[in-house]
Amino acid sequence: MKLSIIVPKLNLSTGGGSHYSLFYVCQGLKELGTKISIYSLNQIDQYSLEALSVLGIDVAGVNIFGKSYRPIYDTNDDIILVYGPMSIAYKIKQNLPHRPVIAYFNQLGSFCTDVSKQKNNCWNSCSHIDRIRHCTSLFRKIKYVLFGFRKFTEFKWGFQSLDACIFDSPPLYECYQNIYKLSQDKCFVIPECINFEEINQCSSKEKRNDGIINILFVSSLAHYKGIDLLFSALRSLSLDWRVWIFGDGPDRPKVEAFKNKFPNRVCFQGHVENKVLLKELNKRKYIYVHPCRWFEAFGRSIVEAMANKIPVIVPDVGGPSWLIDHKVNGIQYRHRDPEDIAIWIKWLVNNPKDLNKISIAGWERAQDFSHKKIAALWRKTLTNIVKKSFHNE
Repeated sequence: MKLSIIVPKLNLSTGGGSHYSLFYVCQGLKELGTKISIYSLNQIDQYSLEALSVLGIDVAGVNIFGKSYRPIYDTNDDIILVYGPMSIAYKIKQNLPHRPVIAYFNQLGSFCTDVSKQKNNCWNSCSHIDRIRHCTSLFRKIKYVLFGFRKFTEFKWGFQSLDACIFDSPPLYECYQNIYKLSQDKCFVIPECINFEEINQCSSKEKRNDGIINILFVSSLAHYKGIDLLFSALRSLSLDWRVWIFGDGPDRPKVEAFKNKFPNRVCFQGHVENKVLLKELNKRKYIYVHPCRWFEAFGRSIVEAMANKIPVIVPDVGGPSWLIDHKVNGIQYRHRDPEDIAIWIKWLVNNPKDLNKISIAGWERAQDFSHKKIAALWRKTLTNIVKKSFHNE
């Protein structure tokens, strides 16, 4: 099988979890004999180019809306997979009506219809474009209605033309289904993945116990990731804690301000490469907390923590609630409730036997997202889509 993958961007040095997931999926598909070409709408960094070249993957940069889009349309690949906006997948399908084109979704997007006052929680978690829905002026509200209608109709038209849509978790698929009433025979769920084998090889049997509660946060420092919710939870803890923060972003000033208040308790590591992070996770015992503000579609960092036998505390909504069975392979807290986060941190500390059982069960659950298993699922799904498309012709 020949597969073309189109991505808005790909950065394995500073990118998020979905970038690594795509890389490991490609690795697994190559092992299954799939020929892969990747087209990026933005420049790919040198580190990512070298990593992809080792796998034998062809990489090219294109502007889908410019004159340099021809390489995509001139390919003879069996199927085209678009990681990104529906508008891109829709445009490609218009130009290649007889070629199977599918779209992959790993985030919810902007479906909030809250047009209340500015500066509320929803407004804070919105992108700059989407904030128009919170503005009080009539003109801005009308503009949002038009923008929302355009987005809604664009997706409906796009979905009808595409051969399939793939979602990274059942909760994400349910959200799209509730809004757009999608045809089920065109929808598939394929989760993101981790390199479980690599993590397992790096894992140490005995992790250092510092005699202190080590809280772990791994994410970009964007407002919607909720680092301030974690800080609120930690302020209320009477335990001897230390928080380790891996990531960087616009909320860095909040981290620095919190570190100034608790200089001996905040270990801000900034952004580190994935291999470096895996080594850090094996140095000591942690409790991983995922304090996101918005609907998290999957939560790949959660799975990586579980693969390292680190107990996880996640919100009770979105993809994390699908990953975790409460008090079985992890802990679920009430979404956006820092007091509940603090309660469950204390519960894990005070119940070491349950903590160990949860850690082992989480490690077992993480194996479901091994890149080899997920790549096999991708291969099977893509093959069926190609066969169906050929049969329909």
